[in-house]
Amino acid sequence: MIMTARAGRRLAAGVALACSAILLPGAALASPAGPGAPARSAAPPRCHGATGPRGTEVWTALPDDGYTGGVVYDVEFSNVGSHTCTLRGYPRVVAISGSHQVGKGASHGSQTSALVALAPGATAHVLLQIEVPFCSRPVSAEIYVYPPGQAYGQQTGITASICRHGRTQLGVSQVRSRTGIPFYTPS
Repeated sequence: MIMTARAGRRLAAGVALACSAILLPGAALASPAGPGAPARSAAPPRCHGATGPRGTEVWTALPDDGYTGGVVYDVEFSNVGSHTCTLRGYPRVVAISGSHQVGKGASHGSQTSALVALAPGATAHVLLQIEVPFCSRPVSAEIYVYPPGQAYGQQTGITASICRHGRTQLGVSQVRSRTGIPFYTPS
């Protein structure tokens, strides 16, 4: 059988139409939002304070590691809410004596942080470093942690001697997924 040019074009058009009919539903399912559908956000909303549906509870594990100049703690952030929420960046960490901040807040790095999603019941952590004070009259203070993006600070249960002035004695890492494990540093 010899195919004419006209029959060849009809065959090619039919094959193209059949392929598009097969691929179109798959493409519609793979797209983030179809025509007229509301756009979905790229990530769950950020975590809020300990109250509400996306609550974050701050708690402290055992001291991670002591060294001559101070100690390191694992500070945990657990999602006690009923919805997945996210944390990104560095928490704000301060020492409070009475009702006033003592010394400077925690220092931290400047690297770009990964977004950490916390399902209900999941936990993320940071490493909190507290240096030994080198001043004549340090003040005993409670350490408070404000999870990233939150205005509500929570007590950690850690009391430290802090200098009123001078360089910061507190350092904090960025939020990392999963629970911190005291005395363990992955290779």
